[in-house]
Amino acid sequence: MTNFHFAFWALALALLAAVTASTFLGWRQIRRGNRHRHRRWMNLSAALVGIFLLLYVLKVLFIGREDLSTWSPMSLAVLYTHETFIAIMLLSTSGARFLARRLRKGKVSASYRQKHRILGRIGAFACLFAFLSAVLLLRQMALMLGS
Repeated sequence: MTNFHFAFWALALALLAAVTASTFLGWRQIRRGNRHRHRRWMNLSAALVGIFLLLYVLKVLFIGREDLSTWSPMSLAVLYTHETFIAIMLLSTSGARFLARRLRKGKVSASYRQKHRILGRIGAFACLFAFLSAVLLLRQMALMLGS
């Protein structure tokens, strides 16, 4: 692993921290009954995820991928767990965003609100666990870089 890879993933961790913080700030706003601020925080979270995806494509194009053949089985397990949390986060929040658009138009059943709420909670906790596993991954990368 190179210093460029490590620097990219350190930046990615900072972005994921911001995504996690804005997600939970948005959750706090909806619990207070402020839908407008909730929507703003959730849109910020989505925008930060979009920025990460763009940066990741650029990283793969210009820096390349990590050589996973040098990773320990434990590091790979943490990586795959992290990727699973990310996939859950992306899928559940995409579903929540889809339902949110219908909720904004009104004229939807209470089950839509419940589904939006469930998908949002799943996404928020998946985001939190993705962040925690990313901290472990960056630590493992730092140890590999130092050895």
